[in-house]
Amino acid sequence: MASLKLQASTTIGECIDDKPTLDRLHAFLKDHFCENYLDFLIELRTFSTLPPTNRGTSAESVWSRFISTESEERVHLPEEYIEKLREVLFVSSEDGPPKAKDDLSDDVFVEVERYTTLHLENDAFARFKLSVLYPPAPCALDLVDESSSSPPASPPINRRCCSLSPLL
Repeated sequence: MASLKLQASTTIGECIDDKPTLDRLHAFLKDHFCENYLDFLIELRTFSTLPPTNRGTSAESVWSRFISTESEERVHLPEEYIEKLREVLFVSSEDGPPKAKDDLSDDVFVEVERYTTLHLENDAFARFKLSVLYPPAPCALDLVDESSSSPPASPPINRRCCSLSPLL
């Protein structure tokens, strides 16, 4: 299977649908400590393909893995989305903790998926595309020929990378 030819116009959805590119993106995000957002987005996409009557267990898993305050992979969402998800997901129970509803619509999940997609595409995914499309120029130290007594030539300046904002 040929890997996706990454271009400036490539979307995160196209990368998720292409396994080799998804693996590269996941590794990049892991290096930047934000792979949980990609994992969350993939879970949301999977959730929306399930029939409404089978979403309860998946929704509980998404909540406990990514949204719960105790989660190690917690994604930071605006409070309004967390409240909407809580309302849609759980039925209060008098004999214990809230239970997930059996028949869930995906309206709020689609909204959260859209938010997460935009958040990733405008931040970490944009940096990923730049790193693939415009690899950094070689470091001057890598160009030093230790057997030569003359000073090394200056490496070419990669002007495309000069305006990048610092990494997280």
